Amino acid sequence: MLQSFSESELFGGLEWRCTTDPRQAIPIFAEFQPDLVLIDLYMPHLDGYQVMEQIKRVIREDEFLPIVVLTADVTPETRRKALFVGASDFMTKPLDTTEVLLRLRNLLESRFLNQKLETQVRQRSSGLGNAIEQVVKPQANPGTEIAAANAEIIRGHTEVAKEATVKAIWFWLTIAAAIAAAVFAFLFFNR
Repeated sequence: MLQSFSESELFGGLEWRCTTDPRQAIPIFAEFQPDLVLIDLYMPHLDGYQVMEQIKRVIREDEFLPIVVLTADVTPETRRKALFVGASDFMTKPLDTTEVLLRLRNLLESRFLNQKLETQVRQRSSGLGNAIEQVVKPQANPGTEIAAANAEIIRGHTEVAKEATVKAIWFWLTIAAAIAAAVFAFLFFNR
């Protein structure tokens, strides 16, 4: 399917790996750690749904990895199932080169922004924990045990707050992806 694109057109400046045997997808995935996956649904040995399920098992639960389905199957059931199983986007043949490139660019931008946000949350949470330790250092006085106990309580709240923040970010990204999919479906079906 990707043969219709020139390598420079689709992969200019990017590293990429390709296989025609879906049984090799996970070993290649594990070695290469891609930022985006393009997949067909109908392949020998394993179908695209099975490969998506395998990919979902090997990535972190909170990681946003765009998976794009490229297929000739235009049925609504297929589209819904692919999106339910884990596809971030769904494109049907014949493919429009410009549209494919723009969608892939947008998904990669979303992934990189998500990674940047996760890094900032980790850094700020770590910085907050360090600041709390500096403020609540045990002193050689009768209140030492109380200060140490308060530091532990505050640290516990920091971990809870960090987890809640990450979950909230992931929730809003999921909502944004669902809205984008709904808009796409609306535009697609109202042609």
